[in-house]
Amino acid sequence: MKLIYRMSLTIIFVISIGFASISLSATAQAEKPSMEDFFAQPDFFRPDISPNGRYLAYVKRDGDEQYVVTIDLEAPNGDIMSIPVGKITVDSLDWLTDTRLLVSVTGFYGRRSNRPVSDSKVREMREEGKILWRTIKSQSQSIVMKRDGSSAVILFDGSPLRSQRRFSAQLAYGLPDDSDHVIMQAPDEGKIHLYKVNINTGKEVRIARGNTDTGAWFVDRNGEAVLRWDFKYRGKIIHSYAKRTTADGGDTWEKVKVGPSSELAENGGEAFRPLAPSNEPDKYYVTARPDGANTVGLYLYDYTTNEYGEPLRADPTRDIDAVSFNRSTLALQRVAYSSDKTVSEYLNPETQAHMDGLQEYFGHNANIVPYASDIAEQKWLLSVDIPTTGITYYLYDQAKRSPIKLGNPNGAMKGKALSDMEIISYAGRDGLPLFGYLSRPVGTNLGDKPPLVVMPHGGPEARDQYGSNLIVQILTMEGYQVFQPQFRGSSGLGLAFADKGRRQWGHSMQHDIDDGFDHLVEQGLANPERACLMGFSYGGYAAFAAATLTPEKYQCILAGAGVSDLPKMLKWERDDGGVLGLGQPRPGSDSYAFKYWTGHIGDLIEDRDAIEATSPARLANRIVRPMFIFHGEDDRTVPIEQSHIMMAAMDRANKPYEWYMMENTLHAYGNNNTSAMETLSRIVSFLNLHLPIG
Repeated sequence: MKLIYRMSLTIIFVISIGFASISLSATAQAEKPSMEDFFAQPDFFRPDISPNGRYLAYVKRDGDEQYVVTIDLEAPNGDIMSIPVGKITVDSLDWLTDTRLLVSVTGFYGRRSNRPVSDSKVREMREEGKILWRTIKSQSQSIVMKRDGSSAVILFDGSPLRSQRRFSAQLAYGLPDDSDHVIMQAPDEGKIHLYKVNINTGKEVRIARGNTDTGAWFVDRNGEAVLRWDFKYRGKIIHSYAKRTTADGGDTWEKVKVGPSSELAENGGEAFRPLAPSNEPDKYYVTARPDGANTVGLYLYDYTTNEYGEPLRADPTRDIDAVSFNRSTLALQRVAYSSDKTVSEYLNPETQAHMDGLQEYFGHNANIVPYASDIAEQKWLLSVDIPTTGITYYLYDQAKRSPIKLGNPNGAMKGKALSDMEIISYAGRDGLPLFGYLSRPVGTNLGDKPPLVVMPHGGPEARDQYGSNLIVQILTMEGYQVFQPQFRGSSGLGLAFADKGRRQWGHSMQHDIDDGFDHLVEQGLANPERACLMGFSYGGYAAFAAATLTPEKYQCILAGAGVSDLPKMLKWERDDGGVLGLGQPRPGSDSYAFKYWTGHIGDLIEDRDAIEATSPARLANRIVRPMFIFHGEDDRTVPIEQSHIMMAAMDRANKPYEWYMMENTLHAYGNNNTSAMETLSRIVSFLNLHLPIG
């Protein structure tokens, strides 16, 4: 049986290089997926293509065994080679040259027996709550080999670094002008350093020293470190450093930027992100939002002077979401902009025409991301995300003008019925243009009004994306329609839009959520008496706020990891911030995170009355609807204390609620697949009780 195949679809050229539009949506007769299907282990891993475009490589799972599979795209029969790697996990797969692959793996072994332990057994032990380090040890390796598995070289071979606990090396740069070396970052006693590694011998030379906070390195075309990221306060804050040359010819590092990571705010602050070295001396491609700019644009940044050039690409109302470069020349290839759906601009007009044709071919509801290409930019690997089918990987050859389906990451979902997603445009009560995503159960007919779950995202300076969404699909599978409003304050649409949400907790941001629901009712898509509101993190606050500010609007409330008392949350960010228990110093009033949240929520002293007035725990006596509260036991983003404060207030007001604490869990729905399924099952049971489908 061939591992790749051409799609059995007739292609009709509707433009010079276009395709006929084909409906790929699931039918109402298809089998519904189970909860376990959604959480099944992936059996096909993201493929990669060689620089010359001749070879394809990917990882295939068969039970506990994994295989590195390569295909010769020019051979008549594909010359398929499958290299078993055993009961270990392949973490990444990269073509370094046209003949050599870098395979990074992690294996688990008995601490006493030193015998391999399968990945599935480790997952089982984790889900049973066992303490792994007492009986299990892990070992990571980076291996360079030919496509048939021969001439294998273990990188860092013989180095004392590999004997350290949790050693794991990551590829930082491929050195397109040097086929014998790669640049990798790896830990040494908890400090992330940068190394130049010979792929023929496996030997490494350290070229830059990091510290315990260092998380990422950025190098020039010669492989010399020029920029560095240090992550502070449990990864919430990024300190960017640039290398400087001292008077005596030595090197030193100067802090040039401070800003939030995506853990705190997507595209927050200056949104500075190094991408790739340019051909110009001392210049780096970065995305950023310099002072005075409304949106995140693409710039050449001079790391010796800390200055930006004129924007190379920028849109007045949309942030740049992603940028691609040629893998050899590093010439700009593609720029993707945030909108209700990702919009891609290709620098090559011919490539743009091909991608426009592919959009027609896959349909308007396909989100097409070309994540890799050959040097000639003629063969592309595509991730195609269609809500009704999930993510599928394709190989597209511009010369042949025919996409070849490679596979789906989760084979358990193949052929299962998934819901579609529709973009809903509406206006806030003050006239501000807004949009959201509406997903309806498979088989919903025109005029049907299934019970609705309004699900605002977290952040709040974050956003939802168009495409397949696990929680949304689980709820629609149960018969609920789900609406995800992108309220003011969300990211991706520029600073002005994000700023409209600052100090609007319980006010305009909350109104935008309610106005989206009202719009669905006006359009005949929802029943005003058949909706609940569910959210996590900031969405959990929005759920608490809905229960207390508009207590009769929704039939039930589900609040996950929600903020309930704004003044106490601000004090926690100032005095703890989730780092005190990790041995780090108290953040304090001058910390970036505390200043960020003060700007977003309000000042503890000057705005105290206003933020108390929108603190749900102080309004618990208004609650009239059933409430489900859930929170991770070890949450260091929103402390579990916030849920306890809400429940204590409801107890005093004699208001009932259902409570679920997710054990050993941080800021998430669970600490493993089993616990996440348990949380989601409880959510579904609560909805079935208080918002029944029938």
